[in-house]
Amino acid sequence: MNGCGILDIIAYGNGASINQLQQDDLIEFGRLILSLSCGTMLASHNLRRSMDFVANKYSTDIKNMLIYLLSKPAQYKTIDEAVQLIGQRLMGVLNDVQLYLFYYKIFSYNDTLENELKKELENGKNF
Repeated sequence: MNGCGILDIIAYGNGASINQLQQDDLIEFGRLILSLSCGTMLASHNLRRSMDFVANKYSTDIKNMLIYLLSKPAQYKTIDEAVQLIGQRLMGVLNDVQLYLFYYKIFSYNDTLENELKKELENGKNF
């Protein structure tokens, strides 16, 4: 993923509209998710087999999102619509991660800074 945007820089000014480039990016994003789900970069070469694998191993939300991302758009697709297809599941996973971090007292750098700021604020109230 460290090479995102390289092709856009190399092919700058190829005449494609921003909307078309965004639609192409959504299709490529779908291919990336499909490849990660199947564990191989060749997943997009046999779409039917790969989608069967995803349907058997993952939720229907992921399958529906992949179908949305990989299909040729009849209308303008957006990433917001794609995220809405997995929104409930995504929020559940984020909540689980937050609870895990809280339970095992694994805090991020921002949490550490916030806690130190709270201590300083309480320290200032004592005067």
